[in-house]
Amino acid sequence: MRNFFVISLLVVFLAGCNTLSGTRSYTSDPRSFLDYAAVNKDVKTIVISHSSLAKKSELETLVTENLNQSYYYLHTNFKTANTANMQKPYRIVFAFNPPIQTTSDQICASPESLKSLPAGENIFIMAVFCENQPLTEVVANVDFKGSAKKANLRDAIKQLAISLVPQEEPMKSFSSE
Repeated sequence: MRNFFVISLLVVFLAGCNTLSGTRSYTSDPRSFLDYAAVNKDVKTIVISHSSLAKKSELETLVTENLNQSYYYLHTNFKTANTANMQKPYRIVFAFNPPIQTTSDQICASPESLKSLPAGENIFIMAVFCENQPLTEVVANVDFKGSAKKANLRDAIKQLAISLVPQEEPMKSFSSE
């Protein structure tokens, strides 16, 4: 047991520390909204980032690839460019290091007006699934220092993509009544 504890601590230390929040849903069934917006369609994907983090095109590719892998069964394409096959006003926004007081409502209302802060040793990421207002959001704090910073960023984006619209039914609690 002691060896397991030591190895676990070592893995956490070497891998860095990413913290992901639970998905916050603003509607009773966000999956139905994603199904409507995405099945056999393209979904607008917006990435807001600062040039000190990475090239925007690299982040856009990383985000859209992870979204496409996470929701492959919808037969959709998450795209950063507008297409005629998009179901408006639905979109997914990934904001890297938004200003501290930024809300998901602001991100959905006008993502193009948001500015991203420069990268530091930690990066805050907000992923929001929007209609005209937020439907779901999930956030992550990413350890962005040392040799594992790019791996930590890739892992956080993957986890955010998976968690943005949960695909499982929430556990129901039963009472003895």
